[in-house]
Amino acid sequence: MTISCQHRVSRMSEQTNYCTTKGLGWAFLIIIIGMVGMPILGSAIAYPDNCKQSILIPCIGLEK
Repeated sequence: MTISCQHRVSRMSEQTNYCTTKGLGWAFLIIIIGMVGMPILGSAIAYPDNCKQSILIPCIGLEK
C-alpha cells in the first residue's frame, strides 16, 4: 500500500494575507486637520479681534 502526498509550495505573490499602509497618509492628514486646523479656524471665528495679535489666527474679516 502506497500513500502519496502532494504538497503545493505557494509563492509570495499568491499569498493575500498581507498588511499595507495604503491610505495611512490620508488618515494622518485628516487627524492633523482636526487637531490643528479646526481650533485655529474656531478661534478665528470666536475671537476675530485677536487676529492681528496672533500669527496663528487668520484674519477672515468677521470683526465688523
